Parts: sequence; C-alpha cells; structure tokens
Amino acid sequence: MKLWKKAVSLAIVSVLALSMSACGGSENKSTGSTDTFKIGGIGPTTGDAAIYGKAVKNGAQLAVDEINKNGGINGKKIEYKFEDDQNDAEKSVNAYNSLKDWGMQMLVGAVTSNPCTAVVENTHNDNMFQLTPSATAVESIQYDNAFRMCFSDPNQGSASADYIADNKLASKVFITVQTLTHQAFIRSLLKKQRLKDLML
Repeated sequence: MKLWKKAVSLAIVSVLALSMSACGGSENKSTGSTDTFKIGGIGPTTGDAAIYGKAVKNGAQLAVDEINKNGGINGKKIEYKFEDDQNDAEKSVNAYNSLKDWGMQMLVGAVTSNPCTAVVENTHNDNMFQLTPSATAVESIQYDNAFRMCFSDPNQGSASADYIADNKLASKVFITVQTLTHQAFIRSLLKKQRLKDLML
C-alpha cells in the first residue's frame, strides 16, 4: 500500500507540472479557483471490476490528502472527484464529460482498458492530460496526451512467457479467459516459441 501511495504521489506531482505547462486542459474557463487544481478520476466502483476502481480511487485520494496536508503543489490545493463507470465504455465517456463540466484539469483513469480506450479519444481532442494506472490495452494510450503506470498487454505476455521458460516452470500452459479483452497479452504469449504448448 505504501509503494502504491508513493507511486501515485510521484505520478500526480510529475503530471501536474507537465499538464500545467503542456496540456492546458479544455477550453472551458470554469475551472474554478486558481488556488486549486482539479483532478478527475474514472473507474468501476460498482460491478464485476469494482475492486480495481476502488483501489485506484482510494489510493489517489490518499495521495491527494497527503499532498494537500503538506501545502499542496506550489500552494495550490488539489480537488479530486471520482466517477463510477461500471467498467462500461459509454458510461466512462459520460463520466469524462461530467468531470470536464466540473472543471477537471487532469484525468486519472479510466482504470480498465475498454473504457480507457473510449475516453482517450475525448482527452486527445480536448488536449487533456490523462494517466491510467492500470489500463493495459495498447490503444488505451495511443495519443501523446495519455500515459500509463503499468505494462501493456503485449509486454506482460512476453515477460510472462520468458519468466515461465527461464525458470522452467512449465513447457505447457493453459489459460482460461472470461472475455477476449486481453487478446494482445494472449497473442504475445503465443508468439513466444519457448512455450511448447499453449491451450486456451
């Protein structure tokens, strides 16, 4: 938990500096007081993927509270608002629009890949800085305004195959998936010739 808090704090401080100078956010002038910096968050806090959204929401809130307790960033306090997207792309875009109307200047999220991929189109068009902590699809950060804190699906697949082979954990692997959302991860595993048999 402490490592997560440090990572979120470091990421927020880093991206705040970049976003204030490089990505001005939307042209919406109702961004609130100049004494605050508004960060929006999007992820599932209800539904099957709620565990991921709640972890991001709570971790970011801890970082915001700590930064504000220590005087903010250059005297600016952070306002943080998180919207539930229920791991649904359309709801995620609606949440983004709601946060933009609130005056959001930076987005942490979306948490999961499909919603993040839908939202990145909007953040790109609005020149909004976007940082996803956990969306792994390559398309989730396809533009220069979007960044991720985790490895992409292809990177995870290759690293997993290498680890399994290097440590002689198995020569045959069985993977079961609920959906084909992580196809890039699976494809990268299949490309590794070091695993003799991969069953889905």
